[in-house]
Amino acid sequence: MLIIDKNNKQKLELLKSNFAELADWHFNAQQDFVYCKFLRDKSWLIVLNNVKGDSENKLKNLVVKETT
Repeated sequence: MLIIDKNNKQKLELLKSNFAELADWHFNAQQDFVYCKFLRDKSWLIVLNNVKGDSENKLKNLVVKETT
């Protein structure tokens, strides 16, 4: 899990460049969001982007659903 709350655009670009699974990911660094991605190594990557909101509310509402 990664929580980003400063230098959002730079950190999100760095994150995207380090995970091949995120190559086609498009994000708005100026907007609060939660992004979940199941990685090739069978682990979850969860990104909380905090611009105005906080992590606590995002975590309370986080639900990861497995698709088949």
